[in-house]
Amino acid sequence: MPQENPYAHSFDNTTQTSAMAIVSLVFGVLSVPTMCLCFLSIPFSLVAIVTGHSARAIVCNSGGAYRGAGEALAGLILGYGTFVVVAGSLAFLSLSTTIAPPVPAPGGSGPSVSKGQVLLEQAEATLLSATNQTTSGVTTSEHNATDLAKHYIETLHIVDKTHFAETNPDVEPELRNYRAFVQLNEDSVAFLLFVPEYVRFTEAAKETLSESCWLIAQRSVDDLLRAGLPLAVAIYSEEGCRQMMIGVTERDGPADAGLLEAHAEAGKLAEFFKLPDRPEVHPVAEAAEFESQIDNKALPGHLVLPAEVD
Repeated sequence: MPQENPYAHSFDNTTQTSAMAIVSLVFGVLSVPTMCLCFLSIPFSLVAIVTGHSARAIVCNSGGAYRGAGEALAGLILGYGTFVVVAGSLAFLSLSTTIAPPVPAPGGSGPSVSKGQVLLEQAEATLLSATNQTTSGVTTSEHNATDLAKHYIETLHIVDKTHFAETNPDVEPELRNYRAFVQLNEDSVAFLLFVPEYVRFTEAAKETLSESCWLIAQRSVDDLLRAGLPLAVAIYSEEGCRQMMIGVTERDGPADAGLLEAHAEAGKLAEFFKLPDRPEVHPVAEAAEFESQIDNKALPGHLVLPAEVD
């Protein structure tokens, strides 16, 4: 009688661990330390999830031939856990960036504000906050902007005094507390004028003032800039900019040539402001020299202030 093989029964009932279960566990474990590398952790977790479900299906349908359900379950838990954490973090960051875009650093002007606008605001602050200093300026040319501002103020006083004297010869008017800031470039120039008494001016006086300021600006830069270059004149009171004129340098043109673009947008005025790249030299002529060049007939009437109300 043949002898029974003692190993036959044990060989037929030997079970194997599913390779899918091992892969799921390995990738599930790897997905945890790679969570700081978002795009690397997600593929690991997805592999752990897919192979984990496949391994459990194989084990359940093998009739005991394969084992590894525990390993597959561990891989599924790790895979799902890391996927949810990483995907949720990415979604939160994306949503928060859309709702609240990054705020510019303190002191920054922000992407929507030009450098010229920042320089213009600084010039306006200098003009409005000055006390003893009546003239200031910035130049990007070989000429001196501060001297040009001084020349502009002195000439305005001359015109002011001349017309008041013509109207009231017995009254010596006091000099107004004008202040000026000049941005002088090789291809453009801007005059900012502060008039503290502006609120007391009549409408006719305001119009006269703007025409005088424009004409004086044209005459002041006649020897500094060639004709046809951009010219701007802005008049300020305590409340800020009240009148703005933008045109071109044209000594022999009409006095109101620049008034065609009066009250232009501040963005146009900001285009005149640039950073200096050289020291100021070559001061302009003194106001006394300019006085002899003034054609009084071409200037508008005197600046009229309403009478004081008791």
